[in-house]
Amino acid sequence: MGASATRARRCSVLAREPSTLPDTVWRLPELQKNGLVVLAIDYRGYGSSTGSPTELGIRTDAPAAFDFIRTAAPASRVAVFGESFGTGVALALARERPVAGVLLNAPYASVLRLFELRGPPLPYRWLLSDKFDSEALIGGIGVPVMILHGTADANVPVTEARRLYAAAREPKTMIEVEGAGHLAAWEGGAREPALKALVAWAAPEPRLPSTQ
Repeated sequence: MGASATRARRCSVLAREPSTLPDTVWRLPELQKNGLVVLAIDYRGYGSSTGSPTELGIRTDAPAAFDFIRTAAPASRVAVFGESFGTGVALALARERPVAGVLLNAPYASVLRLFELRGPPLPYRWLLSDKFDSEALIGGIGVPVMILHGTADANVPVTEARRLYAAAREPKTMIEVEGAGHLAAWEGGAREPALKALVAWAAPEPRLPSTQ
């Protein structure tokens, strides 16, 4: 999950698949070059963070990052950028905190359904304690949502993203990149509109003219 800031007006929380910070830093300069302030942390149970990587625990980490930004810069507008596994974390954060917009790259609608689609025939509904049901969350989000997905994604079928898009409220945007694999929609042509959306969502509120 990511974002870095001691001062912040345009902020983005980046939630990615479970990994350590060195695996994630390649994405951060792109966000910073576009005027976004970014704070990066390891998910609990990964890298330098302690604890166990449960759904409840990971979903607690994102609000902690959001609250840190708001404490450091109370006037900041925070947009959320989730990739792969982190899309579920991003959506959970958007349900719990007043984010300005949500960008999802290669999202799943349900981790449970992914196992049922891709795994051996097992009773996953009973085996999985952490369901990560993004489809159940996205309909309760009232800020702009943009979804990116490659049509050749071998890890998360594009049909998962289409399910999320159908369940999301307006305003919403779906960008499908023909032939792009997992997470490759970003490099395949979606980078520019995605960055434009993040910057617009996180832009400071215009200041009203003084009456004095």
